[in-house]
Amino acid sequence: GELRLSNQNGFKYAMLLSTVGDRPLGLLASQLSAVARWANSAEHAEGVDVLAVGRMSALTALVSAALNPELFDDLELYESFSSLREVIERNLSFQDLPEVFCFGLLETFDVRQLTALSAPVRIAFRDPTDRIRSELVGLQDWYALLDVDFNPLP
Repeated sequence: GELRLSNQNGFKYAMLLSTVGDRPLGLLASQLSAVARWANSAEHAEGVDVLAVGRMSALTALVSAALNPELFDDLELYESFSSLREVIERNLSFQDLPEVFCFGLLETFDVRQLTALSAPVRIAFRDPTDRIRSELVGLQDWYALLDVDFNPLP
């Protein structure tokens, strides 16, 4: 929606948000949570399903589910980051992908931890790369601890 940051104006908007302590990823996750909250109340449901395609959509859905797992049932993620370390490894700059530059996020959480925090929400990583498979190995056991028979890596 309004937080689309793919052009020069979006980049400037992300910088402006950062100066007041807000992070674009947090705003995107809040927007998705608000839509899920509305959908749950409007449909009298107990969780919505999300299909997220692309790095930022997948990361937004993952962060939103980690913060508010009660709002979601299933997430299907395509083209997800395998790790937030990819930003460093690919030498991405703030201008390339301002949404992922959240001070302290990688220090505390990565894709694996965000997925674990989201459980029992069923998060399926579709068409996973070998790296995703190696980074997320063992998450099926985490779901089993919560009495959910689910493997995030089909």
